[in-house]
Amino acid sequence: MSGWRLLGALAIVLLVLEALASASANPVTLEKVVVRSYSLDLSGKVLGGKAYVRLTVEADKPLSLVDRTFMVDSFDLEAYGAKPEGVYHDEEYLAIRWADLRPNSRLSLGYVAKLDSCPIAARVKLLVDGREVAPRSEGDYYVVKVARGSIVRYGLVLSNRMPAFNDTRPPVVVAITWVLSPKYLALISADPGPSSVMMLGEDLALTWGVVLEDEAEVSVTFRVRALNSWGEVLLPSPKISIYLNPAAQLKTARQVEEELEKSLEGLKVVEKAANLTVLALEEMANALEDLNASLAEYIPMLEIASRKAKEAAEALRKSSKLAFNAKEEIEGALSAMDDLEEYDAKLARYEAAVNEALKALDKLEEVRNKREGFEEELPGLNGTAVPNLDQYLNGLDPLEKIRALLLRIKSDIAEAREALAMAKNAKKQASKAAKALEELGKGLSEAADRMEELAAALNGSAGYLRRISYNISAHLGELRSRMAQLGEGLEELKKLKVELTNRLEEAKVERAALEELQRLYRGEEPRMVVDGREYRGKVLSDLVEVRLPPIKLYSRREVSWEEPARGVASEGWGLEYLVAAVVAAPLIALAGHAARRRYKCDEVLETLDELSEELEEIAKLN
Repeated sequence: MSGWRLLGALAIVLLVLEALASASANPVTLEKVVVRSYSLDLSGKVLGGKAYVRLTVEADKPLSLVDRTFMVDSFDLEAYGAKPEGVYHDEEYLAIRWADLRPNSRLSLGYVAKLDSCPIAARVKLLVDGREVAPRSEGDYYVVKVARGSIVRYGLVLSNRMPAFNDTRPPVVVAITWVLSPKYLALISADPGPSSVMMLGEDLALTWGVVLEDEAEVSVTFRVRALNSWGEVLLPSPKISIYLNPAAQLKTARQVEEELEKSLEGLKVVEKAANLTVLALEEMANALEDLNASLAEYIPMLEIASRKAKEAAEALRKSSKLAFNAKEEIEGALSAMDDLEEYDAKLARYEAAVNEALKALDKLEEVRNKREGFEEELPGLNGTAVPNLDQYLNGLDPLEKIRALLLRIKSDIAEAREALAMAKNAKKQASKAAKALEELGKGLSEAADRMEELAAALNGSAGYLRRISYNISAHLGELRSRMAQLGEGLEELKKLKVELTNRLEEAKVERAALEELQRLYRGEEPRMVVDGREYRGKVLSDLVEVRLPPIKLYSRREVSWEEPARGVASEGWGLEYLVAAVVAAPLIALAGHAARRRYKCDEVLETLDELSEELEEIAKLN
C-alpha cells in the first residue's frame, strides 16, 4: 500500500515538473504600445489625429484577445496583423476583440483609429521686432516676412484638454524639444529656461519638461542672423510629447499631499505656540505697563520724601546749632555763677555780724531793763541827773527799731542765702542741662547726617527707579513692536495656513483626478485567454505627439551669402561652448513637476524658520 502511495507522489511531481518545463519553454507575454499623433495649425485647431496601437503576443497556443483604449470615440479604425472579431464601447474605452489567434510563438497586430479631440491645445503667438504677426499659410507650412537682424519671439501656448474628473483635469507631463540652426538663428533667450541644452552637430537642441495643469507658455527669442541663398530660413516647429502614464506623477502628488499635511500640522503647532506666546507677551506687557504706572506714581513720592528729608536734615542741623549755642550760653551763665560761694561766705559773715548785733541789742536791752530797776532803787536820785548816763540811756530808746532792722536784714540775708542755695542748685541743673544740650546737639547733628544720607538714598532710589522706568518703557516699546511683528507673522501664518489648506484640497482633488487617470490607464491593459487561463498584458507606453506646421522666414529683398564663423552658435548665451548630456524628457518633466509641487512646502519651511527666529528674538527680551 505504501508503494502505491510513493508511485502516486512521484507521478504528481513529474506532472508538476512537466508543467513547469512547459511553462518555461513556452512563455506567454502580451505587450502594448500606443502612439497618438495629432496635427494642429498655428491657431490650435486639430487638423487630424490618429491612434497607433501595436500589440505583441508571444504564445504557442491559440488564444482570444481583448484590447481597450480610452479617449478613442470613433469606430473608424484600420486593423492589421489579424482581423478583429468585434469593435464596441466598454465604459470609457473603445474595445477590440480578436478570437482564435494562432501566434505560432510570436504575433504582432494592432490597429489605427481616428481621433477627434486632442488632450492638449497648442497655439503659436509670433512677434517680429516687438509686433505680433499672423503667419500666412502656404500648404504644409506658414510664411512670415522678416529682415536680416530681425528679432523674432516664438511663443508656444499650451492648454490642458484632458478629460475632467469631478470638474478637475489631471495634470499631464509635456516634453518639448526644439532644434534650431544657430547658423541662421541666434538664440537670445528662452522663457522658462530649458531643462537641457545640447549641440546636435551644428544644430542646437533645447528641451523643456512642463507639468501642464491649466495653461502654460514656452517662448524662444532669437535674432535672424542670416538667410539662405533663397532669402529665407526654415523655423522648425517644436516637437510636443505627452506621457499619459500618471504613475510617477501620482507618486509625487501623494508625496506632496503628505508633505502639505505635515506642513499644515506643523503650521498648526507653530500657530498654537505663537498664540500662547502672544498671550504671554500680552500679559508681560500689561504687567510692565502696570509696573511703569506704579513707578510713575512712586518716583515723585520718593523725590518728595527726599526733599522733605533734606529739609528735615537742614532743620536738625539748625536745631543742633541752637543746642550747641544754648549750651555755650548756659556755660557762660555758669561761669558767671562761679562767685556764688564767695557771696554766700560774705552773707554768712553778714549774718554772723547781724547775729552779733542782735546779741549786743540783747545786752543793751538788758542794760535798759537794769536802769529801770536802778531808778527804782535810787529814788532819791530821781530827777537828779547823772552825768552822761541819761544821755547814754536815752540813746537806747530806738533799740526796737534797730532790732527790727537787724531782723529784717537777717531775714534778707537768709533769703539771699536761700536764693544762693537755689542758685547753686540751679547751677548744678544748668550744668546738667548744658551737658544734655551738648548731647542733644551731637544727636541732632548725627540725626541731620542720617537724614541727609536718607535724602541722598531716596533721591538715588528715585533716579534708579526712573532709569528702570525708562528701560521698561524702551523694552515695552520693543516688546510691543515685536508683538506687532509677531501679530503680522501670525496673520501671514493664517493666510499661509488657509493657502496650504486650499492647496491641500486642490492636491487631493488633483490626486483623485490622477488616480482616475491611472485607473483608465491600467484599464488599457489588454487581456488574452490561453487554454482557459486569462493573462493580463502590459502597457509599455501611451504617448501623445502633437505636431505644428513649420514657419518659413523669408525676405525677398536681400539674399545673404554670409557664412558665419565656424563655432559661432548664438549670441547672449555663448551656447557654442555648451555641450550638455542628453537627459530623458520624461524625467526632466517629472523633476520639474516635483520642483513645482514642492515650492509651497519650501515656503512653509522658510516661514516656520522666520517665525522661529522671531520667537527666539522675543525670548531674548524675556
